[in-house]
Amino acid sequence: MTIDKEKLKALADEAGKTPGWYQVGSFGLSEILGKADQAFIAESTPKTIMALLAEIDRLEVDNKSLRAKLADQVAILESVQTEFKRYGDRFPDGFDGRVFRWVDDAVAAHTLERKP
Repeated sequence: MTIDKEKLKALADEAGKTPGWYQVGSFGLSEILGKADQAFIAESTPKTIMALLAEIDRLEVDNKSLRAKLADQVAILESVQTEFKRYGDRFPDGFDGRVFRWVDDAVAAHTLERKP
């Protein structure tokens, strides 16, 4: 589902200019709508919609930032992976070969999650 946030902001802004807001039982809708629907409409004020849209915007910025940080970490892992591959099976004495598999697994897992 795609939300046209700009249109919704414009609608909420315009609706917010009208004094008052829907109250449960107003406009004679109590005969048409159930109590839950009326309560939902009453709570879905322009101010609430604007707050939700602001929260979406903030989360999108956070998401973009976290994805960039993850991409940086994956790039580091890919670099380490490349260096490990240069050694082949000739790791220095005392090196735990499991580290190589862990790096491989981490790079593979995050490569699948990348978005264009």
